[in-house]
Amino acid sequence: ELAAATRSPCRNLRCLEVGAGCGLVGLSLAALGCSTVCTDVGPVLPLLRRNVHRNKGVVSGKVDVAELDWTNDEHLRNLAQRAPYDVIVGTDVVFAQRLVQPLIRVLQALSAPHTLIWICVQERCSAAFGEFVEALPQWFQVHRVPVDELQFPDDCDK
Repeated sequence: ELAAATRSPCRNLRCLEVGAGCGLVGLSLAALGCSTVCTDVGPVLPLLRRNVHRNKGVVSGKVDVAELDWTNDEHLRNLAQRAPYDVIVGTDVVFAQRLVQPLIRVLQALSAPHTLIWICVQERCSAAFGEFVEALPQWFQVHRVPVDELQFPDDCDK
């Protein structure tokens, strides 16, 4: 269905996925017509590249893969050449307290006032989660969506 969406409001948006892992979210954005860069650390890139290659037939937008270790200035500089992005997404990216400030620095460097940033997290490390939630409002306008406000399909738990 996503691939068939020819008049998607996402068409032509420039998107960045941080901590892409297998690339599901970035590939979904590309299927909607977004120009997407999926990023992660070096050891994850072979799987990410393979998934992007295997899904070329269902994406209508452009998909690139780039290395981004949040603590690596060179990686950040390379991606900053393409910034700012219209949308930045990250799923399950707050898992270690030592990476909270580097992640926030990445979000700052690659966004602009118009950028919409969606970070979906589950509390895995209370110290990291607390620091992330406390630090974000210093730099960004934050709207937290509680889990009980999310709508899931009826068969989600099957």
